[in-house]
Amino acid sequence: MTLTIPADASYTRVYYFCHIHGGMSAEIEISGSSAATTTTIAADMLGAMTEAEALAVYTGIVAADQATLATFDETCGTHASSHYAPSESHASCDGLTFLCGDGATGTYSDCLQAVDCQMHHDMAVSVPSTSTSKFATFARQMIPHHQNAVAMAKVLLKLGTSDDYPASGTEDQDQDWAEGLIREIINVQNFQIQGMQAWIDANPTLAETSTQCYDGTTSAITGSVVTTASSASTILTGVECTPSSTTLALKWNAFASEWGAYEVTGCTGVNPKLMLTAGTTYTFDQSDASNW
Repeated sequence: MTLTIPADASYTRVYYFCHIHGGMSAEIEISGSSAATTTTIAADMLGAMTEAEALAVYTGIVAADQATLATFDETCGTHASSHYAPSESHASCDGLTFLCGDGATGTYSDCLQAVDCQMHHDMAVSVPSTSTSKFATFARQMIPHHQNAVAMAKVLLKLGTSDDYPASGTEDQDQDWAEGLIREIINVQNFQIQGMQAWIDANPTLAETSTQCYDGTTSAITGSVVTTASSASTILTGVECTPSSTTLALKWNAFASEWGAYEVTGCTGVNPKLMLTAGTTYTFDQSDASNW
């Protein structure tokens, strides 16, 4: 995809984002415009919104969808599961077993135990009344069910090795095939999660207000207990980056958040703030397989 920034651009900030996963938004800052005056964003693009309201959309996305990961989540490739780790005491899963056998030990098993406990907790939702939309109840249970599939896929993508598969080149069985399946699970089910949550948000009269059965908290898109962020996280987000070329190679990092995040080759971390120049045409190369 190409982006031509006018030499006389009257705005200084635009955004790149994913139509499938809204939480992957990031900033572009434009410099070098020949315009006599500039504004932060193009006013004629805002519709009924004020500039402050429009800028707040991105700020809200960063706060909600690009939080610093806890150490446990960074290890597992998950995004909000540390509270459910086997080392933690969680009343809704006490006495329950999600994996057993001699091989149910180690990091991989700990990660799966956590996300399975998380799903068990999050699928227990209240049905507010006899007139509550059946689709709303379906969606409230299906969202954490899908989230568990996504989380399991991310754990496998993060911790799986070539030893877990037949030799490379074995059709429909090798690691490349499995990782293609994993990307499909993550992207398709995340897209469906956002669609179901959007339906609940758009139909409050039909959906009514649900709570979690175990602790009485309001059921949101995750329904999960918020994790404590760890300063040890190595995934940096929003770092300013001036590309060395007008061609920017984009990749998708599955582990940086619930929806994933962009990486730009040559930039630090994920969702970098791209510093681009007016009067220039940039090419965004999305040919990497991770952009499935």
